[in-house]
Amino acid sequence: MNTVPVNTVVQYSTFDVSNIPEKTPGELLTFGGGLGYCAQIYTPLYNTKDHFWYRVSNADSGFSHWIKIAETKDTKPYTNLLCAYDNIIACGDSLTWGQVYTSTGSRQAKKPWPMVVAAESHNNPHIFATPGYTAESWYKKYHEQAIIPRDNQIFVIYLGTNAGLKDSVNSDCPSALPSTQWATTQTGYYGRILDEIIRANAKAVLIVPHSTTGNITQTRKAIKDFGTRFNFPVIDDVYVSDNAYHRCPGSEDYNWAHYNDIGYVALAYNIINELNNLDDTEKNKIFS
Repeated sequence: MNTVPVNTVVQYSTFDVSNIPEKTPGELLTFGGGLGYCAQIYTPLYNTKDHFWYRVSNADSGFSHWIKIAETKDTKPYTNLLCAYDNIIACGDSLTWGQVYTSTGSRQAKKPWPMVVAAESHNNPHIFATPGYTAESWYKKYHEQAIIPRDNQIFVIYLGTNAGLKDSVNSDCPSALPSTQWATTQTGYYGRILDEIIRANAKAVLIVPHSTTGNITQTRKAIKDFGTRFNFPVIDDVYVSDNAYHRCPGSEDYNWAHYNDIGYVALAYNIINELNNLDDTEKNKIFS
């Protein structure tokens, strides 16, 4: 078997996989001319329409990585694409922090969406979020502590609810200039965040907010333009509209911008589902 860096996604397509059944942890596997063993109980972790991914460890070196070991046209259950990462870095505002409005004020949700997504993905959550934050205020407070080297990490950026972005990606973030010289606008600071993620050799998923105090049309356009520019997937429909998820605990009131405790759990599953529903081109951006 080829030796590869930890958690590298490696696609093998030239060897016979017809007789490889599903495995449980500790079972030996033979593939690609080498030997390994199935290292995780939650296999298969990720499948598209034509293949499964398993986390496998090399029997000799101990390196752990992803490898395609089964061909199928089946649509067996899987968890989500973020299973390929060990650390999820959630960057945002009140929706990521998990602000719940109650009859007496507000508090943090029992399980903000990053905690739920991380539990479903079998990875470690790191939450960098503060209610009311914009792209600018997030960058100024968090970029030095959030965007650092970590083993096998992916960022999920959920910013833009406060102040929004302008449809000015190219003018505010000119590719001919270093990001330190980009515009001091919300769009410019959002671009700085993504540029530093790239320079940290990491990947990101961008979430378009369902509403904003700025211009939602321009915000959506800017985030999608950033996704194209930095080769990051963008998801745009995570809002949970059911009234029950917006009812304020201990009150008859509703907060349509935020959720209650169960609402943030529902939001987490919406994020997972939207990732799983990406087309193959967008999915591959998570692994490329």
